[in-house]
Order: sequence, then structure tokens, then C-alpha cells
Amino acid sequence: MKHLLIPTTLAAALALAGCASLGGASSPAQSPLAYAPVGSAFVFGNLTAPPKEYAELNARWYQHINTGIVQSLERFEQISAEIFQDPNARQRANAFAQVLSEQLSQPEGLATLGLNVNARVALYEVNALPVLRMELDDTTRFNNFIKAVETKAGEPFARSEVDGQAFWHSASPADADAMVSPRFVVAIVGKHLVLTADSQHADTPLLAQLGVKKPAQSVVDTGVIEALNTQYGFQPGMASGYIDLQRVLTLATDAEQTQPWIAGLLHDADAPLSASCQSELGAIVAKAPRIVGGATQLLQPDLKINVIWELEPNLAKDWSTLPAPVQGLDNQTRGNVVFGAGVNLSATAAFLQKQAAAIAAQPYECELLEPLNALAAEANSGIAALYAASSWVQGFRAQFSTIDPKTEDVTGSLLLASPNPVGLVGMAQGFMPELGKLGLVVGGPAMPLAVSESALFSGWDQPAWAIVGKNSLGVAVGANEKAQLEQDIQAPMPAVPPLMYFGITGQAFAALMNTYEEHEVPLITDSPWERWYNFLAWPISVSYNELYQEVDYMDAQWLATERGLEFPQTTVFKPQPAKAK
Repeated sequence: MKHLLIPTTLAAALALAGCASLGGASSPAQSPLAYAPVGSAFVFGNLTAPPKEYAELNARWYQHINTGIVQSLERFEQISAEIFQDPNARQRANAFAQVLSEQLSQPEGLATLGLNVNARVALYEVNALPVLRMELDDTTRFNNFIKAVETKAGEPFARSEVDGQAFWHSASPADADAMVSPRFVVAIVGKHLVLTADSQHADTPLLAQLGVKKPAQSVVDTGVIEALNTQYGFQPGMASGYIDLQRVLTLATDAEQTQPWIAGLLHDADAPLSASCQSELGAIVAKAPRIVGGATQLLQPDLKINVIWELEPNLAKDWSTLPAPVQGLDNQTRGNVVFGAGVNLSATAAFLQKQAAAIAAQPYECELLEPLNALAAEANSGIAALYAASSWVQGFRAQFSTIDPKTEDVTGSLLLASPNPVGLVGMAQGFMPELGKLGLVVGGPAMPLAVSESALFSGWDQPAWAIVGKNSLGVAVGANEKAQLEQDIQAPMPAVPPLMYFGITGQAFAALMNTYEEHEVPLITDSPWERWYNFLAWPISVSYNELYQEVDYMDAQWLATERGLEFPQTTVFKPQPAKAK
């Protein structure tokens, strides 16, 4: 959701401090996206303000996590001495956190900064550097916020101008001229807040990134984003866009088109790519040239988001043969926590055989890709194993009725999808002779497993059952799981078989996130950065966990279609109480 951009913006402003309404014009021509030039390596943003229902959800959720943000800011001063060794930098960072905490604690909250959680936002590339641009509800309020931080810190932020456009920036290292050293930049340009990095090279003009003037051609006036939304059904009220991987590769490797600061960085690292690497990497990326994403539905009644990695048509067609159907492996057959995968092993073996043969016929010359030559040469044994296994299994669906990582208490069911379930039972009898004594028949009831077999599946003594259906062999563990297993074995096949699937109820997700107490989190990592992050983010995480009580169900899939690899996600919200009139 877009409210995630707000903590990102605040964190960026904190970096600046340490180092040195639905209002507003709604026309796409005035949106931040209108400043993203055609040809940008990546562009994401929303053409219009979000629809009313989604805007209300954004505002309500942000208002809830605002308390967690304030608590995290109050924690910052406790560890700022560890993060910032420079006392002046520490003083500025503390001042920023204190003023921000004070303003977010006011009834107006985010509005005191001139920001709006439902403002239009754009993230795009200029000069091979990212630009984050968002609408401001009130530029005076944001300026006053910066002035309040400067007063609290006892000194102003570093400030410069380019062609009359003022901007704040982080302090540069003393040897900045001798190194590649982008500095963090914040500016108010018209009614927009712009955050970017300045490479400090004359031939990489900061003015273009600030967008004082619109580009000659933008992704709005040429219809690039509108066409993308139409092609994939993305909604204009939520961020949509693309990553052009071919353009990214060109910016990083092509000596004639890359930015001077990147060329200098590669030269200093002694890591220029050879001509063969540029050619072969380019050929690979051309087969998977672009990643696109956006929301296909905004709370009508569910929130649906899709990300598609576009593939060259022949490659996409090959990938589309790989998924295999596993009954119940979609959001039509929900469970407390569901995870599974379905793979046509014979099609996968044929696909890998085709790729290995192509590499063997023309091995890669690029040193970065040479490991693929070795993998292709050794692929035959693995491919043969896939062909052999394809007669027995093609996927699984695991459903956890209870799962506790701390106590390792697990109950639930497991379906093993098979083109020959009866044969799979016969094979399994080799290491579980008890299965042959159960009298399992296709379509029959679930039969109890003996204690020894139950322990094999669960790790401890619990009631367990086995069952055979037309398409699967199933087992279940837990005192109340027999009926669930008999229901699962009758589940329908998915309309579009996923390669992988994960689904979870909002209640189960919140419970999993609440598994560990705060004092247990530092025991999970030795990294100081992770420890600082966990300490600061804990109050926000708690706020989010409470919000998931509003969620009925969430799921994510990995599909292989003739469009490419798709990653659709759905969030189903519980009905909200009617507002009092």
C-alpha cells in the first residue's frame, strides 16, 4: 500500500539530517508521473488519486500505524550514539526525530508536515539515479517543518541552488572530487517534494532530476503509462509501472550510453564488462525484457495486485507448460495456512534439456556466465531423475491448521498430487509397510495410521490418517484433522494451475508475527544494523500486526502464462462496521 512510502520518505529525511487530503490538481498532466521522461529505466506511480474507498482504507491504516511511528522516533535517540559517530550529525538526526515525533503526535498528524497519505507519487530514473516525487498538500508547512528541525539542531541543513532552484543536501566527504560520491538531495519544486541523489558530475545535471521543467516527452503525455494500464488492467489510482531491464543493462554496461559516474565507478572497481559479456547478457535480458506491476482491483471488494515478468513469446510458451494442477491449490479452497507447488516434471525435464542443448551447442564466452556451461554439461543425470519421478508425483498442498514455531506444534494435512496415486501408495509401502494394511482405496475414507507412522509425519505421537483420491495421496496429523483431510481430497482443481501458492488468514498471519517477544528478537541476529532496525521498527511492526486483524485472507501465486511469469496477490478484507450517520 502507498502508506509504505511515507516511512520511506521519513527515513530519507532522517538520512539528510544525519549527513548534513486528496486535494490538489488531479489532472494527469499535473501528476508527478508527468515529470518521468520517456526512456526511463524504471517508472512507477499513480496517474490519479485513489478511489474513495481505497483512500479511506489508506488513511485509516496510516492513522493506526502513526502511533507506532511516533514510538519508533522516540526510540531513535536511545541508539543514535551507536549509529552516528559524528556528534554534529547525531545532533541533527536527534533534532529531526524529536520534531517529527512532536508533529506526528498532533491531531492533524501527517498533515502538519504538508504531506498526504493519498497524494500521488512517482518513482523513476533520470541520469541512472532514482527520483522520488510526490505531491505536497502544503509547501509552507513542509518548509516550516524543516526550519523547526534546523532550530532544534542549532544549525541549518546544507543548502544550494541550481539555476535558481533551491535544494537541501547531505554534506559531501572532503575528498568528494576524487571519488564517486552521490549526495542525498531534497527539494520543493512547485507543489512537489522531490528526493533524489546528486552524482556531482557536470555532465549529469541535477536540474534534470529535480524536474524544474517537464521533460520534452514524459510517460504521461506520450501515453506510456495509460497504455500499460490498459494492456494489463491496472488501476490508475494506485501505483503502476515497469522496470525496463534492457535499459538497466545498457545504463550499467554500455560505455557509450552509461552515465560518467557509473563508468568511473566500474573503472575504479576494475570491473568493466567485456564485449562478449555485454552481448551475451544482452541476449539473455532480451528474452525477459521487462517487469510490470500494478493493482488490478481496488477494494471492489478485494485488493488485487499483479506483477508480470514479461517473457519472449516462445520462452513464455515453454514456461506455460510447466505448472501441474494440484487440487485445492488456489484461493477457492482456503485454509488457515496453505503452501504448495505443482510442477509437470516431464515438461520441466524437456525444458531443461532444451536449454542445456542450446548452451552446449554455443557455450557462453562471458566469464560471468561460464558456470552455466558446467551446469549444462552436468544436467543429464538430473533431467533423467525428473523424467523418472514424473510418473509418481507432480506437486503438493500443505495445510496447517495450527503452527507454532516456538513449540513446533503442528497439525494439518498434506496432499501429494500424482498421476498414479495407487502406484504412489505401493511405492510408499517400501518404507511404510503399515500403509499396505490400511485397506486404502480410491474414494474411500481416511484410515488411521499406527503410532509409529504418525510419529514419522509429526515428530511426536499424535493421531494421524491416510487417504487416497483420484488425484492425490493424503495424510493428516492432529486429533481433529480427519474430517479436514476427507474434505481436502475432494477439493477441485484450480482453473489456472500455479507453480507455487501461499495463502494465510489475517488472524494466522498476525499470530505468526506475534510469535516472538521483543526481547527475543536480538537473539536472532548478530548484525548491529539488523539489531538497530529491529529495535526501531518494533512499534511499527506491532501496529501492522494489529491491522491484519481486519484482513480475512491473503494469498500469493506464481503463475506461468503466455504473457510471462505472473505473481498475483489478493487481499480480502473483513466487512467494516457501517459508519454512524
